[in-house]
Amino acid sequence: MSGATPIPQSVFVSYSSRDRREAFDIKKLLESRNVKVWLDFFDIQTTAELRQQLASKVQQSELFCLLLSPSAVESRWVTEEIQTALEARKKGLRLLPIILRPCRIPPQLDNIVGFDASEGLDQEAVRLRLARAVCGESTVEDGVLLDAASRLLLANKETVVRAEAELPGVAEQVAPLASQPIRAISLAIRPETLPEDPNVILELQLRLDPLFSGSMSFFIARYREGRTWPEEFGFREPPFTEFFLTDRPRLDVKLKWFDRVESPTVQVDGTDLKTLPATFNLEFDGAEFKPKGDLSIPQKFEIPSLDNLENKNSHFRVIAHDTAAKQAREIGSDTDIDVTLTGSTGPGSVCLYASRLTPQQRVVLRSEYLSHVDNQIRKTALLQRYLGEPVYRDDRGEVVAALEKGEFNSDEQRRLAARFRFSEAVLKRFQTLHRDAYKLFQETGELLQPLVLERAPALEDATLMYRACRAMVEIWLRQDSFPQAAQIGETLGAIAQAIQDSDQTSPDFKDIWADAVLVNAGIHAKLGDKKRAASELHENVVVRRKLYAELTSPERRIDYVQALTDAVRNATEWGIVEAVPLSKWIDAIKAEVGDSAAEKLTRQPPPDQLPKWLEKSDPAGWPTVPLKSATLRYSLRIPKRWKSEAEVSGTSSEVGHIYYGPRSTEWLTISFMEKANATSDMRNWVDPILAMSGFPVAINLDPPPRLARWTYLGKLPSVAKHLGVDEAHAYMGLAEYKDNGVTILGRLYMLMARRKNFAWKLALSIETACLDRAPPEMVDSQDHVRAGAIFGALRLGAAPKSKQA
Repeated sequence: MSGATPIPQSVFVSYSSRDRREAFDIKKLLESRNVKVWLDFFDIQTTAELRQQLASKVQQSELFCLLLSPSAVESRWVTEEIQTALEARKKGLRLLPIILRPCRIPPQLDNIVGFDASEGLDQEAVRLRLARAVCGESTVEDGVLLDAASRLLLANKETVVRAEAELPGVAEQVAPLASQPIRAISLAIRPETLPEDPNVILELQLRLDPLFSGSMSFFIARYREGRTWPEEFGFREPPFTEFFLTDRPRLDVKLKWFDRVESPTVQVDGTDLKTLPATFNLEFDGAEFKPKGDLSIPQKFEIPSLDNLENKNSHFRVIAHDTAAKQAREIGSDTDIDVTLTGSTGPGSVCLYASRLTPQQRVVLRSEYLSHVDNQIRKTALLQRYLGEPVYRDDRGEVVAALEKGEFNSDEQRRLAARFRFSEAVLKRFQTLHRDAYKLFQETGELLQPLVLERAPALEDATLMYRACRAMVEIWLRQDSFPQAAQIGETLGAIAQAIQDSDQTSPDFKDIWADAVLVNAGIHAKLGDKKRAASELHENVVVRRKLYAELTSPERRIDYVQALTDAVRNATEWGIVEAVPLSKWIDAIKAEVGDSAAEKLTRQPPPDQLPKWLEKSDPAGWPTVPLKSATLRYSLRIPKRWKSEAEVSGTSSEVGHIYYGPRSTEWLTISFMEKANATSDMRNWVDPILAMSGFPVAINLDPPPRLARWTYLGKLPSVAKHLGVDEAHAYMGLAEYKDNGVTILGRLYMLMARRKNFAWKLALSIETACLDRAPPEMVDSQDHVRAGAIFGALRLGAAPKSKQA
């Protein structure tokens, strides 16, 4: 840059949304030198009016900075931005490409001198050089720049020298792990770094050897209901229920090796403000299996040891499958895609693959020691072990400061602030501080309003705003405050309507609308507004029917049948049978499940009838023995083949007993509190555990089970009367367990009861004898009767006189 370069009065910075942090760092740097900075991220679709405003800002600026990175040059919008800049350059606008990370430079910029910031904007020398490049030599003294550059050079040399001395010790740490087969993996993915195009599916392929073991591949796709996996991949679509109104990242991952396909379990981290990756875990059983095919050689279901991988010259590569264009291409090392695969052996773990390097890692790679390591997997293991675990930025401090000021420097910061308030609200609700929780949920909605109601919202924003408002309604409903619930219900409906109107094709937005009208139907029924209740009940069924017609998955069929069944029962209970098409609903149920099953589904149980799994039974092949506890004041029966001695746990407020069967799917937990709050909501005994762990019970199993379905059955007066307690609540669900690498379904039952200040919580899991989508009568005869053999003998109260557990 020439010393005659004038200091620009205004700079326009164009960047990919994934480079937002660097863009704001540049903005802060230049504004500290009294330069006016405009920001525009080019990979969102804006209105024509906004585009015109941005074009006007470009014309008013003296310098156009285009931030380049692998994400930026892959964006379909970058060509348009470059053309904008080149056109403005003809009229005297200065153009400065800034390379944030090593990437392919677009050919249109070949003859334009750019600025290399790939060593990181956190480096003083890089910041000073950038200030000089933008504002001219006079703004940064030669001596100051030289000193900073020298310090950076010396720091990099010191890093290399230190690595040379320490890497041999790292290799010694890895050596005992390198000889062990890998029996578990953790795949960490930063969703925001994946290709923008949802039609692109990534394949992380481990080439084992070409003759005997082939390739093991992890496929990563953005979840889109009914079309996550094109038919040619042969993978089962994940059910929409796993993603709707949950914190689960909207990704699905499959492992494929020969004809064997496995689904790793997702680890949900909730609303933590640290930018943590989405993590998927998978256990390998090490058992031998024979792939299909006459010439196939038996394989062990495991990843070979690091030593074997190196000896066979195994390596990873990443392939992007464009399912729309039916094309595939290999992704090179210059990428922003952030995927890390860590393998666990008995003694410890090693990183096998990392898709991108930090500036510090690139410096360490210059060391002579690593230059002599030929195998890339071994090199990655040493490099990642040497530099330790990645440190993810925690935005909590900045977010709290922005909340205090009420000013946000970006949509992303506003979004983080909303997540922060939502997590605070959830915590307050668990602490039964309902008033505080209500205010925080309300603030969450207010923070998200500009992102949801003033534009076409992102799914993440729309879902969080709806969840916050729905939580406000639930707080009033749990207190039986129906007029107040109705007021917030109107807002809930308006938000759901606006969300649906913003994108009429989104199944998630339609689900939100259906959920909102059903919530309001229940409220209006309680308030005696039968006309509105009937209309909203009917609307819910209509939306569910349309979704089933558009997305004919087993889950949508169940959802539709459940909506019909609930509608028939609710219409009867609410006294609005004449206002709804009841006979048509019943005919629709019959068309889906048959006359016999429909009759059972729609039959209104007598007020005193117990759930089938609480009725006393003695099924063949399921012998039980009595069990009693004086401490926890219960008696019931457990299967004869289970251990009859309880594992005891406890806190200052409750004591727990856990009984285990011979398989991981079989267990019973009983918790007891003798100082329960008679006015608190008993569901707060379950919700915190579910929110924190993704599972409703704190059970010590490795690997932990994954919750596949969970339903609150309500407050059950018939059960309370049967047990002689003041109130009783129940849940039911399904869980997936891993047993020697095989997925097994367990049926979950939970019962909570309170008598004055005594409270009990019982959770039972048994291996289901039914398929996932079995008809209700089969579940009754196979699963519920076995649960009844245990719970049917349940008694709660005074300490028993006979033998105690």
